[in-house]
Amino acid sequence: MDTKRRFGQWAISLVATVIAVYVVKANPSLSPTDCQIGNGASYRGTVSVTRTGKTCQHWDSQTPHEHVVTPANNPASGLEQNYCRNPDGDPSGVWCITTDSERPWDYCDVPTCSGHGEREVCYEDEFQCLNGSCIPDNYWCDGEVNCLQGEDESICGAGSCQQSDRQCLNGWCIPEHYWCDGQYNDCLQGEDESDCEAVGCQESERQCLDGWCIPEHYWCNGYSSCSQGEDESDCGAVGCQESAHQCFDGSCIPEHYWCNGHSDCSQGEDESDCPWWMESSPAWAIDATPTLSPDTSGPDKVLDSDVGTFWNPISPGPWYIIFDLLVAHTLSKIRITSYGNMTHDVTAFELQISASSDPYNWIHVIESPYNMPVDLALGGFSATSRFWQLLITATGPDNQQPWLVEVSFLGMAADCLTGNGTSYRGNISMTETGRTCQHWDSQTPHQHDVTSANYPASGLEQNYCRNPDGGPSGVWCFTIDPEQQWGYCDVPACFAGGCVRRCLDGLCIPEDNWCDGYIHCWYGDDESDCGAVGCQESERQCLDGSCIPEHYWCDGEYTDCSEGEDESDCLGELLSSALGK
Repeated sequence: MDTKRRFGQWAISLVATVIAVYVVKANPSLSPTDCQIGNGASYRGTVSVTRTGKTCQHWDSQTPHEHVVTPANNPASGLEQNYCRNPDGDPSGVWCITTDSERPWDYCDVPTCSGHGEREVCYEDEFQCLNGSCIPDNYWCDGEVNCLQGEDESICGAGSCQQSDRQCLNGWCIPEHYWCDGQYNDCLQGEDESDCEAVGCQESERQCLDGWCIPEHYWCNGYSSCSQGEDESDCGAVGCQESAHQCFDGSCIPEHYWCNGHSDCSQGEDESDCPWWMESSPAWAIDATPTLSPDTSGPDKVLDSDVGTFWNPISPGPWYIIFDLLVAHTLSKIRITSYGNMTHDVTAFELQISASSDPYNWIHVIESPYNMPVDLALGGFSATSRFWQLLITATGPDNQQPWLVEVSFLGMAADCLTGNGTSYRGNISMTETGRTCQHWDSQTPHQHDVTSANYPASGLEQNYCRNPDGGPSGVWCFTIDPEQQWGYCDVPACFAGGCVRRCLDGLCIPEDNWCDGYIHCWYGDDESDCGAVGCQESERQCLDGSCIPEHYWCDGEYTDCSEGEDESDCLGELLSSALGK
């Protein structure tokens, strides 16, 4: 049987589960924060130290021990902070993963609630530990410590281990592959790891200085797995694996973490050069084919993040809209949403760019040579410009107007910064007051120590604006003006960082459009979770109208409905479920 040694899930019998749940229901007035009832599955106290005095590791942390017992995998187990809990139903009570690299987990010393959850005798198919707790018979001498004082494994006798196990000096049985595995001590006196030099590590592992074996792919992966950190101490030439990206500080993050909307590198560079569905402004539409009602159906309606408005130009075509994005943007995709009830088919959209507005000099970027569905995305290109034109050159046989609901842009400002600009690697080299920047490797006219040698990860190239000291006000540079040592640079913020609310399809809408009673997202998700009547299929409704997840109903943890009905009549429901009724 695998144990928390590998951080798997233990299975406990249904009868024990039903009884433990029933005991919790029978004492609804008892606070679960002072003591533990039964096996402690309902404990929600704040003890965060093990019985041996070791501080508990946070449940959502993977350092120093990697594990799968996370809040995401155990949403109903109260895995908050680093508090002791019993997410796997361990019969011996609450426990936690420790911050001691040599002790992956241990039980916590939380007293049993007096008069609650205690049984004087165990069932016929159970064994009673010295502290009075009961464990299944098949846990006796199975090589795993289940009783708090270890008595279920301390008197097993010679020859009582299975063929696939090895016996420790005190009689405990541990799986054969735990012997000299280089991980940590499984026998009480540590003899399973005391004479292992000849054993070495497996082919798929590498050995740490202390003799531990870690998987090969843990070496130079950006996280210290060896106790002395040698697996991450000399990785400059090694780089990252093919499935990982390297951050400026040398650490590695998984490939799918790059441009996922969350900063995983210490300086945020994994999110600094990423295309996003930008938060548009109606002011971008500066020119277009005239409409009969500019106030209600003008070109700005395709940029207002409202699928209830549309652009309705005068017929016949061709038609156009010119967008001024204020600063140059690099785009790689546009999305055109048409009015879904219209019968016409648009057979040719064309996207164009111009380097200037006086005069315009339109250059072809991409077009759609096929009939347009309601929601059309045009991609496969990369172009940079401030001025863009959407040209509609033909429609269906009836030559009807192209009622467009929205036009969205996937990209980012060509020269912009994210956050405080520590990840900025653009080419702007002038301060906001118009002074030219001094080269970072120059000491004239201003002497300084902000050099590429002292700040190797800050991108101090040429005389480009940077933020090597991580100041909150953005990028800056030394100037060539002897009278002004340095100044901030006027670099626009990337639009990706300004997205307050993002729809399921990636579109950005203002905060005040969310749950305002009007649908702005194409799929309506901005109005789908705003206190509407009824619950989703995976939820159950409380008497007060609120919704809770289905698995919270009769989970034996604590009341989630305000009136407690989710835990008020559960014994019959559990028994019926067990009998398949």
